Amino acid sequence: MTEIRPQILIVDDEPININILVDVLGEEWRTLVATNGEQALRRCQTASPPDLILLDVMMPDMDGYEVCRRLKADPATVDIPVIFVTAMTDLSDETKGFDLGAVDYIVKPISPEIVRARVQAHVELALARRTLHEQNLRLEEAIQRAEDMENLMRHDLKRPLGIIIGFPQLLLDGDDLDDAKRDALGKIENAGYRMLNMIDLSLDLAKMERGAYEATPVKIDVNRALDQVLGDLETLRRVKDIDIDISIDGDSASHELVFAYGEELLLQSVLSNLLKNAMEASPEQETVTVKMKPGNPVEIRLRNTGAVPEEMRDRFFEKYASSGKSHGTGLGTYSARMMVDAMGGSIKLDTTEQDTTSVVVTLPAGQPKI
Repeated sequence: MTEIRPQILIVDDEPININILVDVLGEEWRTLVATNGEQALRRCQTASPPDLILLDVMMPDMDGYEVCRRLKADPATVDIPVIFVTAMTDLSDETKGFDLGAVDYIVKPISPEIVRARVQAHVELALARRTLHEQNLRLEEAIQRAEDMENLMRHDLKRPLGIIIGFPQLLLDGDDLDDAKRDALGKIENAGYRMLNMIDLSLDLAKMERGAYEATPVKIDVNRALDQVLGDLETLRRVKDIDIDISIDGDSASHELVFAYGEELLLQSVLSNLLKNAMEASPEQETVTVKMKPGNPVEIRLRNTGAVPEEMRDRFFEKYASSGKSHGTGLGTYSARMMVDAMGGSIKLDTTEQDTTSVVVTLPAGQPKI
């Protein structure tokens, strides 16, 4: 396949100067020629504009400065690099050219080596910028397609969930249900609402990855968020016969309320991911501890038996990094990190203890109302 050579436009009213530059550029570049400013502007407006312009300054009717000014004022030609080729050596002339948007100056009489080197450098730079721009456009299109797909999935999933949530309420309106059935229907309804929140959260997580998520932090009750998560994970806790030991400021009997500043749904998801990870990594009949420490920042420390393999520690919060747990995806700790970051907090893995794993989350404090 024939490689397309970069296209250089030479603008000069003197044929001898044009011939010299054409000879210097040789076969490495394709050359176009314009003998005045108007002709140069027209050549830049074609379907195949030049990759670079070598522009003489002193020309009749329209000098090189005016040609450059018009090129940089037109969105269609603003990105074409312009190198002035001139016999003028005054610093003010050079400054004027750069102020108009030129990328370089070559002084007459020209040195073939300098011309080739500067043309090569600026053509490569221009092509790199163009490639980067095209990649950014493709990335923006891919992001938009992903958002469209997320929105479509969210819409399609919400419709059947609306029915799932609605039916328990219809049944609860009846009079022939005992307390156990009412309790079960209530749990189904609550699970449906939590599923709706999780669908919304999936789109938010995609925005966090792009740095486009804007948090709306409020004061949140950490105790309540933890109770909600423990209820959701009760089945897993029973299956593995794991005890959950909760303490506040070192006191397991404390009923002190702990408040943080963030988003409740994000905090619930963080705690759910980390607690589920801790339970799954723990041997059966062990204890997972949750230590909350009020202050500014608020600290939440989750600890389980079993150490993270040494080779995994530096990648513990990376996407798809899994420490070998059964059914592990490596997304739980990754999403926890993204959500904690979004709330202005921090998260770290504490590996100072040999046979345990501790994850420490800190969040801005939210003081209780008096």
